Amino acid sequence: MRRCGAFGRPVWGFSGGRCGSSRRHCASVKSPRLTPSIWGHRSETSSVCRDALEGIHAGSNSPMARDIAGTIKKIVPETFSGIYGNATGDTAWLSVTAYADLVSGGTEGAEPSCRTSELTEGKLTVFLQIPLKVLRDTPAVGRVLVGALLNALYEADGAVQGRVLFMLDEVRRLGPMKILEVARDAGRKYGITLQLLYQAEDQLVEQWGRQGRNAWFDSVSWRMYAAVQNTDTAKSVSDAAGGHSVLAESEGSNAGSQGKLLEAGSRSKGTSMNRHEMARALIRPDELMQDVRGDEAFVFARGSKPLRCGRAIYFRRPELRAAIEASRFHKEAAA
Repeated sequence: MRRCGAFGRPVWGFSGGRCGSSRRHCASVKSPRLTPSIWGHRSETSSVCRDALEGIHAGSNSPMARDIAGTIKKIVPETFSGIYGNATGDTAWLSVTAYADLVSGGTEGAEPSCRTSELTEGKLTVFLQIPLKVLRDTPAVGRVLVGALLNALYEADGAVQGRVLFMLDEVRRLGPMKILEVARDAGRKYGITLQLLYQAEDQLVEQWGRQGRNAWFDSVSWRMYAAVQNTDTAKSVSDAAGGHSVLAESEGSNAGSQGKLLEAGSRSKGTSMNRHEMARALIRPDELMQDVRGDEAFVFARGSKPLRCGRAIYFRRPELRAAIEASRFHKEAAA
C-alpha cells in the first residue's frame, strides 16, 4: 500500500475514515466509552464489517451513518478489503490498553481526572508527557490528545477565560496536522496561543514543506533562534536581521623619480585617503555560528527591530534551579 511522504496518509485514507465514521456513529449510541468499542469493530474480519454496514444502512437512527454505510457497502470486495486494511492499520495502536485508556478518559468505570471543557475556565494546566519512543512509533497518540484539547476551545466558540497556551516540544514528531494549521490561521479569536519548538528550520520544512514553512513565518507573532549550528539556518537568520551602512576607509601612498643618466632628476611622492559607505549584514552567518554565546537568542517580532538577548537557562540560574527538582539528564561538570 503506497503512502505519500513520511507522514502522508495512505491512498485509502479517505474511504477508510468514512468506514470508521459509520461504525462510530453506531457505537456512540451503544457505548459511553467510545474507543474500546471502535477497536472491537476494527478487530473483526472484513466480511463481518460488511454485514454490519448492511445492518447500519438498514436500521440506524443516524442519517449520516446510513448515508456513509450505504456508500461503502457498495464497493467491490477487492477495494473494500484495501479500505478495511487501511482503517485497521491506522487504528492498530488502540489495541494497546494503555493508549486506549489514555485517549478515552481513563480506565473503564473510572472518573476522568479532568475534562477538556475545563480549559475554557482558565484554571486548568495540562502536561502531556508522552515518552519519545511512543511519540516516534505511535505519533497518533499525541495527535489525538493535542487535537482533542484544541477542539475543546473551538467548541467553546469564544467563551474562554483569557488565552490558552499550547507549548509543543518535539512537534515535528506529530507530523502535519490540519488542526494546527487552523489554530495558526484562526486560533486567535478562540483564545489559542501556539508556541512550537523545533531543533532547526529543516525540521519545519520536513513537517510542512517549503511553502508551509513560509506560511508559518507569515503568521507567527515572533520567532526566536538560539544555538544556531546549521549553515542554512544561520543564513536565514542573517537575512532576517538585515543590514546597515558602515563607513569604509582606504589609504594609499606612492613615490617615484625621473631624470636622465648622470643628471639630477626629480622625485615625487604622495598619499591618498578615500572614505565611503558600504552595506554590511547586521550579523554574518559565520558570526552567528562562531561568536555567539550558548545562552544568547535572536528574536524577530512583527513590526519591531531584531532583538539580541539572553535566555534564562534554568540550570545556570541558582534561583530557578532551586525551584526545580534534580534532572537525571543533567550531569554536574567534574571539578
